[in-house]
Amino acid sequence: MIYISVALGIEAKPIIKYFNLKRDNSIKKLQVFKNERVTLIITGVGILKSAIALTYILSQSEIDEDDIFLNIGICGAKSEKYSIGDIVLCNKIINSELEKSYYPDMVFNHSFKEGSLESFNIPVYCGDEVVGDLVDMEGAGLFEATTYFFQSYQLNFIKIVSDYLDREVEQNQVEELILKSLPQIDSWLIEREKFKVEKEIDFSLEEKYLIEELIKKARFTATMENELKNLLLYYKLQGKNINGILEKYRDIEIKDKRDSKKILEEIKEIR
Repeated sequence: MIYISVALGIEAKPIIKYFNLKRDNSIKKLQVFKNERVTLIITGVGILKSAIALTYILSQSEIDEDDIFLNIGICGAKSEKYSIGDIVLCNKIINSELEKSYYPDMVFNHSFKEGSLESFNIPVYCGDEVVGDLVDMEGAGLFEATTYFFQSYQLNFIKIVSDYLDREVEQNQVEELILKSLPQIDSWLIEREKFKVEKEIDFSLEEKYLIEELIKKARFTATMENELKNLLLYYKLQGKNINGILEKYRDIEIKDKRDSKKILEEIKEIR
């Protein structure tokens, strides 16, 4: 099952039409639309409100390790390095109020742009105080909520750039931007759905040794360690040589955090 969350009904409208979803009338407190492949949840606007709404629905659902969570919505961009209509897969999510950052696993190939998303509790119309590349009002709350139900490799946050924090966006423009992005997003989802967790697969003793050796030498944080292991598991399922990937880093010397991040980025780029 693909669980999709949106904040607004106008964001949901083109998704309902595209996937041919039907209202689940058994759920009274929130608007939820379904078919055999997709469950769409309209959470409302705001970090806390969206987290509560999503938790309410997910707590009644049977989440499988092959399921996918996807947040879709419009966002403002801090700069014009993004164009209106760009589809951006978020590689970092920031809670502006708590000054806390989260890092979704970026282990699956994609054709989108990437960027950091900063979530605020109020609308933002100036980029001076914005740390992230993009701005919304839900992402951070949704990330916190989903971690109670999904593994990190299952979480995906896709934003469509609608403005440069300089204006209100018209409803018809929101609908048009979402609708235009859906074929590309769905093509990616179809490929993403092909990934199935094989419960019996595990790393060999030698692979485990090399992984732990790299984590120690590269001084990976817990988040980086988790992302590395998910990446390598994905590569192993693809039939790639894990020992060959890790041998390259046996004699590394780490001078600062940038070196650690560079190693993880290199491993991400393996095709």
